[in-house]
Amino acid sequence: MSLAKLPIALLIILLVTTHIITAQYIVDVDALCIVTRVIDGDTVDVVIVRVFDEKYSMLSGREVRVRFADINAPEIYTTEDKAAKDFLYSLVQGKYVYLDIDDLYVYDRYGRIVAVVYLPVNNTTLLNVNLYLVVKGYAEITDYPNEFYPATWKLYIEENTTTSQKQSATTKTVTITHVHVTTKTVEKTVTKTTYTTITVTKTKTQQTLITQKETITVTQTTTITTSLAKTLVQR
Repeated sequence: MSLAKLPIALLIILLVTTHIITAQYIVDVDALCIVTRVIDGDTVDVVIVRVFDEKYSMLSGREVRVRFADINAPEIYTTEDKAAKDFLYSLVQGKYVYLDIDDLYVYDRYGRIVAVVYLPVNNTTLLNVNLYLVVKGYAEITDYPNEFYPATWKLYIEENTTTSQKQSATTKTVTITHVHVTTKTVEKTVTKTTYTTITVTKTKTQQTLITQKETITVTQTTTITTSLAKTLVQR
């Protein structure tokens, strides 16, 4: 699925700087994307809408497969896998999520991007989806070799926490801006009249032209989207 094929309304995105500071660690937000398909309980396909780290610029606009870092959902095609997949689908399908990509390896051995996935739940909070799946019993922690430390994960990332224990080369001013989108659908009815001429043969030598009028009512739907940007926190 290419970026060009996304509906215009879906391209109104949430904006965020490279780092979100939390009480436990710095969440290194690398990309914003929209979930296009849930593969199983710990794997999704996404379209990268915006990249915040230049080294991942080649991913912008692409559809990629993402493997949730350091968790394992039940094996595919099992009853437990279906439950995990259905739960993840209801949580993230068609929604915008942020990716904290594993800067150490980026990909796993199957070519999937390894990341911690964050879902905006309101104007000030992000949900760590990896940890949420574990808390809900649909996955378990498996600490694979990468940059992440599941023991330090925080379930909800609040915008009003300011200290950090995770090592980072740089700490930037944090501004989290959300774009509030209001979509209104307007329906308009248009009546079109068409005329059709037919020929009626009465005898072998006489023909009569008859004009028939046909009225067609067409309903046109127009979607109008308005947005309001609001800066929630600035340090």
